[in-house]
Amino acid sequence: MANRSRTKNLALLIAGYLAGQGSILLASAALMGNGEFEIAAGFGLGIAVISLLLQIADFGGLTYLAKQSHSESYYRDFTALLVTRLIVALTSIIILFTLQHFFTFLGSVPAIILIGSVPGIFLWCFNVLGRLDGMNHSGLSGAFTAPPWAFASFASLVFEPYLIGILFSLGVLASISLQVIAERILIGKQSFRGNGLTLRHTLLCAKESGAILFATIPGQLTGRIHIYVSSIFLPVEVAAGFIFARNALNAGNNLVYMARRIEFPRLVALMQRPARISEILALQKVSAVASLVIVAAALLANAGVYFSPAYKPIENLSGALLQTAAFSLILPLTTFSGALTQALFAKGRAMLVLPVTYTLLFSSTIFVIPMANYFGVTGIWIATLLSNALTVPMLLAAIKRTSKK
Repeated sequence: MANRSRTKNLALLIAGYLAGQGSILLASAALMGNGEFEIAAGFGLGIAVISLLLQIADFGGLTYLAKQSHSESYYRDFTALLVTRLIVALTSIIILFTLQHFFTFLGSVPAIILIGSVPGIFLWCFNVLGRLDGMNHSGLSGAFTAPPWAFASFASLVFEPYLIGILFSLGVLASISLQVIAERILIGKQSFRGNGLTLRHTLLCAKESGAILFATIPGQLTGRIHIYVSSIFLPVEVAAGFIFARNALNAGNNLVYMARRIEFPRLVALMQRPARISEILALQKVSAVASLVIVAAALLANAGVYFSPAYKPIENLSGALLQTAAFSLILPLTTFSGALTQALFAKGRAMLVLPVTYTLLFSSTIFVIPMANYFGVTGIWIATLLSNALTVPMLLAAIKRTSKK
């Protein structure tokens, strides 16, 4: 029964991934296939910024609520998190709109997309995906993430930047509605009851969920910095291909992370005692296999283009698919480090991840600028590999610390 449930969850997660992240990649591929490289680059950058803001608005809730899902204080925990999320989302939007140079930095197309997505960013504060994960309904939570990206991708077919942002927000509304309905049917009907919320409890919740956010956000910032660097140092056609490859790699990481969410409840139980690295990895085999499948798919797609007959849209996509295949080779390394990071989250030791992720952010930024300047996209690939490799011994040392009795 447990295996059947995990299989069902995985199938729904993959379906949600294909409908959501897959639609973004298809929309980008369609734009590049038609030779619209500048528009494809703007669309990809806009989507990358929006996804970053969604993670900030979530404020570590995906992991925090999964961990608290069986707690008697869950409703109070969720309300405390909701208050924190709303404050953080409002502050983030105010800061962005105050910094006029930010929109110049983005460019007109991504900036317009971002403006239309603001309502969706606030609505995302109400998401309960973490609770669905914690109650072994991760398949549904994965499927419910699809509407915002699918709606935005549909709007990209006519490419009206405002429409992309607005439809994204409508997709978030649809997603939140589905989440709340599923939660009340499958789990209970008291999701928004505060049950004695206090300032002290809100601050404690913000501290724990914030530690999760600040431990994961550097990795997300790294990808966005790479995208911006590519727009400076690479020709527009190569930059559009890199942004496609980077978003494809992010989508691959998201799929691996979705698979890992199925494994999280059992990982929490394992980390209640000192655990060996082999035990931690053995519980996360599904995500490891998922990363290898993604690598194989990227290599096959590139080979298919290489051996396909001459056709202009395919020729336009060939550079992007070659970059995607190259960057996919780094995915098993990030999957390994992600498995160790997930174990630390399950242990409730998110603070130990902070020095690791900030090492990744700073080392990657230091490496990527000169490497992109002198070696182009090859330099970005080398910088990405080196910075991710640096984090592995640090994570192994952190796991060893938590395993001591």
